[in-house]
Amino acid sequence: MKRRWIIGFLVLVACIYGLGRLYFILTDDFRVGTVTHTLPIRPEWNIAPLTAEEKTKLHAILDQPYSYLGKGAQAYAFASEDGKYVFKFFKFKHILPKWWYGCLPDWEMFRSIKEKEAAYRVRKYNRTFNAHKLAFENDKKNTGLIYVHLNPSQDLHETFTVTDKIGRSFTFNLDEIVFVIQERGETLGNEIHKSLKKGHVDLVNNMIDKIWVMYMDEYTRGIWDQDHGVTHNTGLLPDKRPFHLDVGMLHMSDYMKQKEEYKPDLLIAARRVQVWIKRHYPAYYAPILSHMEETLSHLLGEPIHL
Repeated sequence: MKRRWIIGFLVLVACIYGLGRLYFILTDDFRVGTVTHTLPIRPEWNIAPLTAEEKTKLHAILDQPYSYLGKGAQAYAFASEDGKYVFKFFKFKHILPKWWYGCLPDWEMFRSIKEKEAAYRVRKYNRTFNAHKLAFENDKKNTGLIYVHLNPSQDLHETFTVTDKIGRSFTFNLDEIVFVIQERGETLGNEIHKSLKKGHVDLVNNMIDKIWVMYMDEYTRGIWDQDHGVTHNTGLLPDKRPFHLDVGMLHMSDYMKQKEEYKPDLLIAARRVQVWIKRHYPAYYAPILSHMEETLSHLLGEPIHL
């Protein structure tokens, strides 16, 4: 009898776990609770009020269906019906401390753990929001950002509905949530895949050149991206402008304007692309590498050998 009870209990646990995993697979855990949080207003994250013209444009962009596109480390993304824009919700479950830390006893050994976790999450939260404010105000051209809303407001007067991965609809009051609207583009990796499947090496060289020119433009203003995953984190907009898809790791400092600082950063990014090309397209590796070295040598004013 006891053995049957234990087996039954284990089966029940396995079923509950399996249902939980199925829910995460089907929905990516998108729900109101993961993208909303009561936040204090932080004046440093305010942006200039929208003009009447800008507000009209924003309403027009939002006045269409948005369906689930995917998720990243920091956000859930929804694509507009016309294919031009992406609406991003921040994933607060990854930005804020895990709920179960609050369940730990208030003992000395646990207090230290909770304090370290809280401090880490605060740094992550500040870094993410600071990066979006920086990108919107100082690097809009290279990020495709249309609008960022990092504090609660009272002037948007707009509700917004999205359809999730399994067809559920969610409606939000935009004054009450934080969000980002960005032009929609394609990752560099996907663009390379499409071009090299047709053998268009020159197109790939041109794409990669544009990314390095964008980086150099940012370095001159002290901006750099600590996420060096170039093939998935940068890409091209429909008009072939290069841009950062994820701006959560952008930083700005005068010291990055110096060549001795930005050169190592640029070469780290270049080597990431080099390794990616060699892994996925070894037949085209040599000509792409040669062209990339030539471009980097020109941009940096010295011979570069990756």
